[in-house]
Amino acid sequence: MSVSPLSLTRPMYNLQNTFAFNFDTVGQDGQATSRSLAALIIIVQIFLDHFLDKVEKGRSYSEDQVEVYESLASKLTSQFKVEGRACIFRFICELQQHPIGRWTLAGHLLTLLFTPRVVEKDGDAELLKEYLVAQVLGEKENVDCGSLYGSCPFSVFNYFDSFPNTTSTAYTGEEENILVL
Repeated sequence: MSVSPLSLTRPMYNLQNTFAFNFDTVGQDGQATSRSLAALIIIVQIFLDHFLDKVEKGRSYSEDQVEVYESLASKLTSQFKVEGRACIFRFICELQQHPIGRWTLAGHLLTLLFTPRVVEKDGDAELLKEYLVAQVLGEKENVDCGSLYGSCPFSVFNYFDSFPNTTSTAYTGEEENILVL
């Protein structure tokens, strides 16, 4: 069998599975011996450049973020009869003022999801423009996100503030210097 020189220069991922057909025999001395009748080797080559073309033409992270934000806004509007987009903007703004990403894994995941990121394409900044404005406003001192996005009647953070946290103390920044053994 001949191999094309082109196939050796393309990025590929090889999978190899071996199936052996074993059986045991017992010799005259009573010892069991394992023998192999045949082995079947299956090799699968996946040419990665075929998939990379599709990935490069795919969606960006920012496009996915906008879709998540718009989907949540639509749900808030239809189920709770509130201005969904304003609530998403308010949450993004308030999230910058509450470091929940430092407190729990769930907080870290929410921070990752609701912090707009422009990472790939030139048009991503335009897609996320309003969300980025909410983020920047939230990062400023003495900004009242509730006033800026007043058409959203509630704050997720006000809801959580109504429950006392008895398991931890306020974050002071000194915790970073603790040595854990």
